[in-house]
Amino acid sequence: MSDWIIRREVSSTESGSEWKLRALEDDEERGSLCIKLPGIQPAARFWYRVGVTSHGAPEIGIHRLQRTLTLCSDLIGTIELAQPEARDVLTASLLLHAAQFWLGLESQPGHVFLEMAAFTHAVSPGTASSRLDARFFDEISRHFLPAGRSSLEESATTWPGHLTGLLPRHPIFLSLLSAELNAVMGKPAADMAHWVEALRWHRLVPDAWLNVLDGGPVYQGQLVDELQSARAAPREVHAAAASRPDARPPETVLVQDADGEVLHLMPAWMDGDRIAFAGDFARANQGLRRSCMTIRLPERT
Repeated sequence: MSDWIIRREVSSTESGSEWKLRALEDDEERGSLCIKLPGIQPAARFWYRVGVTSHGAPEIGIHRLQRTLTLCSDLIGTIELAQPEARDVLTASLLLHAAQFWLGLESQPGHVFLEMAAFTHAVSPGTASSRLDARFFDEISRHFLPAGRSSLEESATTWPGHLTGLLPRHPIFLSLLSAELNAVMGKPAADMAHWVEALRWHRLVPDAWLNVLDGGPVYQGQLVDELQSARAAPREVHAAAASRPDARPPETVLVQDADGEVLHLMPAWMDGDRIAFAGDFARANQGLRRSCMTIRLPERT
């Protein structure tokens, strides 16, 4: 097994706390993920909710269903997973496991969401401004904003929060949008395929929301269950025997370092409140109690 560690950098923002997780394999960074914990007064956020409107005139035998988009703030107060970057599905899943570990250990709410872009050229780990050229914005949003395109790009820090409050609250009929846009709306960009696989591995699925920038899907679900804190409970570290011919195979474990901001991925043997490792980690932590969690990872692709 490669030498994997996940580092957490914690910072505070006006809208809450933010964790930056970085996954390193043999000291080379392989991916990262941001976790945004909402504050007491969460920042204004908007999404489009996909729904259906029924039109009918029974007396003349007419009935039609129309798919619609309606602006909403349903996900405000939910933990956001953001700026996903990973080279493969294994790295993406490992970052999600690390988020699961720390959220469970700190008794944070387990419901999370992650916005994805719908267009490959629109994917950006940075500010929103580089995604404003998406066709979704051209066909919908710009028609309802008083400012021109250039003015909106200059105000990227307030998009998609403050400025999206100017968008209409009445339903927008999808039949009025182009066939090209309808075909890709709610589908993730092709270059995010390994994140899609990792999210499904963790039972996070696209639901009824789209992001307001380009109509990309919003994946959401319960990342941490009620047993998570117990699963990550501290265990006493011991050194594994050099040879275990009759023992069961080791489990894959995330274990917290002494400073609390680093997780190690390594094989280990669980035995009640004791855990046995081989190598330097066991020698450095012999007899100490460390929080750890067994995990299951997908094959690297």
